[in-house]
Amino acid sequence: MFQFIKGLLPRRIGALLALAVVCLLAVPSIHGMAVAHVPVALLHALGGGGAVMGMAFLTANDNAILIQYLDDTYPLTLIQNRPFYDRVTKKSDVGGSSVSLPLNLGFGGGQGGTFETALANAQVGAGVNLAFTIPPAVGYGIAVLQNETVPFTQTRQSAIDQQTLATKAAMELAAQDFTAKIFGSGFGDLATISTATNTSGSTWKLVLTIPTDANKFNINGVLNSKATPAAASLDAGSCTVLGTNPLDGSIVVDVGATGMTPTATHVLGIAGTIAASTSVVTFPGIFGWCPPITSRTAGVVGDTFLGVTRNASTSVVATSGWAFDGRGKALSPTINSACGQMANLENSRPKLALMNPVTLARLAIERDDKVRYDMKSNLSAEMFFMGMDLNTPAGHVEAFGEAACPADKIVLTDPDQWIFGYPDRPFQPSDIQGNVMIPSYDHNRTRAAITCAGFLYPTNPAAVGVISISL
Repeated sequence: MFQFIKGLLPRRIGALLALAVVCLLAVPSIHGMAVAHVPVALLHALGGGGAVMGMAFLTANDNAILIQYLDDTYPLTLIQNRPFYDRVTKKSDVGGSSVSLPLNLGFGGGQGGTFETALANAQVGAGVNLAFTIPPAVGYGIAVLQNETVPFTQTRQSAIDQQTLATKAAMELAAQDFTAKIFGSGFGDLATISTATNTSGSTWKLVLTIPTDANKFNINGVLNSKATPAAASLDAGSCTVLGTNPLDGSIVVDVGATGMTPTATHVLGIAGTIAASTSVVTFPGIFGWCPPITSRTAGVVGDTFLGVTRNASTSVVATSGWAFDGRGKALSPTINSACGQMANLENSRPKLALMNPVTLARLAIERDDKVRYDMKSNLSAEMFFMGMDLNTPAGHVEAFGEAACPADKIVLTDPDQWIFGYPDRPFQPSDIQGNVMIPSYDHNRTRAAITCAGFLYPTNPAAVGVISISL
């Protein structure tokens, strides 16, 4: 056999191929990793290469498998512990740089005791129509893996496959970033500092005003701060998250030599997302569409939002939703009262109450509920959510714990009047060529980059209400 090979090819190449056959025959078990046993010098002589010991572990089949993995797992990744996404209306093939949402604020003044009076009133005050111009919401997730570790996770004895794990991690990071924006104000702020203590050197312990906000941060995340969400400038410097502790509502950060001095009452956000701007800089989330009572004067927001002026000379709840003050009050009667008020308007009856799981536990204790409810997912037969059924003046309302919801707020809404539209699928590779895994040309590592993108908006802002509560 070896003489046959050498006879067909030039002497040097034939000898090398013969040696390759010997090496491969010497391997006890030939499978996808057999090439790792071939001497590196031989691989280079044969024209081989790759990131790890001459082995190319990223192939077209790998990318196809990872794309299929995105399609198979995105429902669970997106809706796990996120019942809001499960309940809202979903549409595919929604694209463009923006979506226009027309809004009819009334049918005009054409009423009267006689035809002539009704006609005259109609001519004086016709119907008022406005339109929101809605930008897309985008969240990115990137997970980096060291190339030299990959071959050892693709053997029969391996418990994990790092390519799949990195893809899953990138999906979850993208979903977290996307969700943080949805339950945000649009300014990129994630938490407010209650106290800032310099523990040693450049290390600081930051206690947050809302303890559950500690869950919004990831270790090694890079943060900026500013005086208020709408402040025109950022504070000097940045910090890196070293640890998170939701037990006491704190995070530990390292400011390094950046010059940052964490300050009480200032807000924190992810670097590159929170910006030096007095205007909304990210996709406007629920609290952008429906600002809480603390952001209003006599119930009026007094701003221009996505091209629509929201002041006292317009329909307040039609343009900015409902805001209720439940601070210092019992949760159950406050929810009932808010639902009753919202039910006075057509198509504004809430069907869903979203709150932090900590708040849901408080509500269960207050109501003396002793029954656990497993609410079935609309999207996945394998997924259930823990919650409770509320009987309110607006009818039946499902109450869910949503981890991204701040513990000092409760959101009332009708999920049927929300749309989550996306171009093809919610999760897609960030690479323009559609590759999940992207090699780094200056380091021996590869990154999985995933984008979660879509348009999320209420078709009727008056179907959204926010209750501010005490912690």
